[in-house]
Amino acid sequence: MNDIVLILVVIAALVLVGLFVWNRMETNKGEKGAKPGLGSMNTENIYGRLTDLVKPKTPAEEKPAVPLVAEESTPARAEPVVVTAPEPEQKPEVAPVTVPEVKVEPKIEVPAEPVQKPEVVQIIPPVKPVEPVKPEQEVLPFSVMTDDEEKEEAEEPVTPKPFIPKEGLKQFDVDPLMETVGMIHATKPILGSLMLEMANNLKKLGLPIRVYVRRADNKRWYAPSNEGMYTEMAVVLLLANRLMVIDEMDASRFAMGIQQVGIALEADSESESTLSIMERAKTLHENVKRLDVQLSVVLAARSAVKSTAVNEAARLAGFTQLNSTRYVFGSAKQIGEATIFLRHDEFDVRYLYLLLDAPLAVPNNKPLHQFFSVANDLCSRLDMELQDSKGTPINTAAAQMIFRQLADYYRQMQEAHIEPGSQQARVLFTREG
Repeated sequence: MNDIVLILVVIAALVLVGLFVWNRMETNKGEKGAKPGLGSMNTENIYGRLTDLVKPKTPAEEKPAVPLVAEESTPARAEPVVVTAPEPEQKPEVAPVTVPEVKVEPKIEVPAEPVQKPEVVQIIPPVKPVEPVKPEQEVLPFSVMTDDEEKEEAEEPVTPKPFIPKEGLKQFDVDPLMETVGMIHATKPILGSLMLEMANNLKKLGLPIRVYVRRADNKRWYAPSNEGMYTEMAVVLLLANRLMVIDEMDASRFAMGIQQVGIALEADSESESTLSIMERAKTLHENVKRLDVQLSVVLAARSAVKSTAVNEAARLAGFTQLNSTRYVFGSAKQIGEATIFLRHDEFDVRYLYLLLDAPLAVPNNKPLHQFFSVANDLCSRLDMELQDSKGTPINTAAAQMIFRQLADYYRQMQEAHIEPGSQQARVLFTREG
């Protein structure tokens, strides 16, 4: 036991000696290689060292670092910059802050100036037409038609426009005196779209026609449409009126058109012969021309009558102005039923002409009583005298003669199988669209 303790003591002593020697050796090395600290330096050396430490941070030495912003020209210097900041943040920031993006701003401002100019121009057009319309409506409250519009309406043949209710017609109307019908009978139902296409092709002939189609389900007649299935088509042709007449070429085109539609639809077709159509149209047109009569009287003044005075008197008497020299008795909505018209002489302002469209008047409504009543109203308002076409004043005896002549005229119309004042007469004799 004592031997072991002795051995341990010897070992401990050797360790302590070794540590002491090693410590001295390290101390001697530190004293020989140590650099002088601030305590062994004078004031100039201290400030000189501080100056060297501050120089890299002065603004004079930072200026050359400014070109680093344009890293496109110095890609080598961009590497240390990437180390100090994350790459995904600096790369997208440098790309949009490039010069081409900054130049886009003035380009946006340039078109902003012309955009304001068209806004100002758009305000001007609606202002111009509004200004002249107001005074016209205040000075002349009548519905006025220009001369060109009147001529266009007078030249267009009047094609009857039938009224077809939503539930259709059990049977469409045809006047055997003034119309002819072409029929197309299909063996099987046909689509409405195909029927409509055929009807449009027939209308391209430029003839005064109206077209009906018969539905396969309820057997009623309708105007052509895309909906439904149909088995028959009826094409009604107007033969004549006071503005037109079907000639041989028109009759041939009509018959040929009906035949072609029947072939296209794989259906049977039938129509009146071309010769019969032409002869009936010619006879009707001659009767219409013979019976196309207007009863006219003259309202004469001693001196010129101002247009404003005529306009006011006509308005108070119940007329509506159609153009600068023509008026119709009644409102604009009643023009389709009008029978009395007033016309102002274009060359001599002392005369007015009052006209009765005789074939359009219903005899039982006593049209001459209304005609002379309106004439007397205008004469009293404008201080005029009622005369015939020869300048002779119309007295009671002359009025009675006109009554007899008008009664004889209506008898002639009935002999020609035309009923005065009927829808048939309006189709044949009307002068208004």
